[in-house]
Amino acid sequence: MTGVGLVLVGFVVGCGGGGGGTGSAAGTCGTNFAIPNYAALTDPSTSAANFLVHWNVFPLKVYVASDVSKTFASVSHNASDTVDTAMQRWQNVSTGGTTYTRVNAQTGADIVVTFHDLTTAPGPGQALGVTTITYTPSTKQVTKATMTINTWQGMTSDEFFLGLAKTVTHEFGHALFISGHSPFTSDVMYWQSDPSLDGLPTNRDQNTILTAYCGVFPSSGPLVSSREKPETITIVCPAK
Repeated sequence: MTGVGLVLVGFVVGCGGGGGGTGSAAGTCGTNFAIPNYAALTDPSTSAANFLVHWNVFPLKVYVASDVSKTFASVSHNASDTVDTAMQRWQNVSTGGTTYTRVNAQTGADIVVTFHDLTTAPGPGQALGVTTITYTPSTKQVTKATMTINTWQGMTSDEFFLGLAKTVTHEFGHALFISGHSPFTSDVMYWQSDPSLDGLPTNRDQNTILTAYCGVFPSSGPLVSSREKPETITIVCPAK
């Protein structure tokens, strides 16, 4: 992988599932709550079963630890603008459930986003984004997520405005609701992505996040305390 150093805790998976086994949606709704979805399908990148995770407390506090600026047509643009785009997309398809707020300090943040500028573009199989999720094994409640999103020198406008938006949307999908991937190429949560193309969450993406949060919306509340040792999964998501 180019330009990203990882400290891995718990499970390391390819761009998708593995580790922690399968799990039903929050509560007792099961993986067929909203169909079609890919909640119980196999991650094509690892051949492991997908499993769903969820947060219990909203709005999520999102902190951008480092940003990258690019200039197109003499106008400077920030990569961090895609954070709001991505979160708004998931908020829309979750029927307003996955709300968020941007915060100015890492202390107390639920999701920490770092943009990292590479010297060259990731080649096929190299990372566009890396997400870690820390969760309670029995309940699949997420307590912390981090993501590193790669930009690179010489990015085209399509790569910056389109491909980057899809990458950030994809990584937030991991942070919000799934360790694993869709096997359908049209879905935002498909395991590979074209660095020049954007994409909106599909009906399958929507059904999968709604299944993950069945039993949580609209009555989300404080995390249930647990003496279980949390597990952390790192998901590395490549370019085509």
